[in-house]
Amino acid sequence: MKEDKDGLLPTNNVVALDGRFYYGSEEIFVDPQCGGVVDYLTPKPALWRGARLRFTKDHYRMKRAPIIGVPFSRAFEEAKSISSGLQKSMFEDPNWTNYQGKAVVATMLAHTSASRTAIEFEAWQFLDVSTETFYVHAIIEKASERVIHLDGATMIHSDEQHSEIRSFARKLKGDGYTKHFRIDGEFDVSAAKDVMDLYFPIQALTKEFLDAMQ
Repeated sequence: MKEDKDGLLPTNNVVALDGRFYYGSEEIFVDPQCGGVVDYLTPKPALWRGARLRFTKDHYRMKRAPIIGVPFSRAFEEAKSISSGLQKSMFEDPNWTNYQGKAVVATMLAHTSASRTAIEFEAWQFLDVSTETFYVHAIIEKASERVIHLDGATMIHSDEQHSEIRSFARKLKGDGYTKHFRIDGEFDVSAAKDVMDLYFPIQALTKEFLDAMQ
């Protein structure tokens, strides 16, 4: 496969047919980390054409325990209100200690910076039982109020780095950076929010879910 420097395949090299994907005559498979993102993009030609995605030659699945936290889209919505300068924010469910040992707990650090022409948003969401950290990056053009770039990746942060992030809201790159998707062009903020939440789904705290945890 002719991938870019980040290991992503431009969608103009991919044929999507009845939920399956082909590179030339070879069937390829969506990296399970971005499966929800691909399902969202496939029926939307404008977004699909501007995307680069991680595919594999082997078919494998990935299961995760329920994850409790704050969706990326909530931080992204707050980011749009920033007019200038840099803002750092931490997001976590206020009752997160009640869920430890019963579900995976996520904490998010968001950095938002604004220039005269654009708003840049970065967020890291890390888990209490894993060294894996999820990352998203978006750029919003002020004049059009539309997103012109969005990507998602994972990386590894140690327990010590997690503590430093939580204590100081400090941006730390981490190790083992792996990009899973990238979308360029010009598209609605609502689509960007949908993609971010699909990339890292948070379990809705319904009464039924909370009862099941008990």
